[in-house]
Amino acid sequence: MDGMMETEPYKQRLLAEERRLLQSIHRNVENVRDLGGGPSVQDRGDASVNDEEKDGQFQDADTELNALNLVRDALKRIE
Repeated sequence: MDGMMETEPYKQRLLAEERRLLQSIHRNVENVRDLGGGPSVQDRGDASVNDEEKDGQFQDADTELNALNLVRDALKRIE
């Protein structure tokens, strides 16, 4: 086992990060659904703000999805 790196602490950290990212992505998707623009949107200004908020939520989810893919790739490499 000389030269072999102990990977368990890294694996645990990656698994924790995977869980955190999944929860955050789920929360962002739920937030976008809540911003559906239904009857609560009163005028074009409100709709524009709503659209900007949705775009921000989608960008956050996309960034986190990319990070999740990196975490999963790292997990595959150490398993």
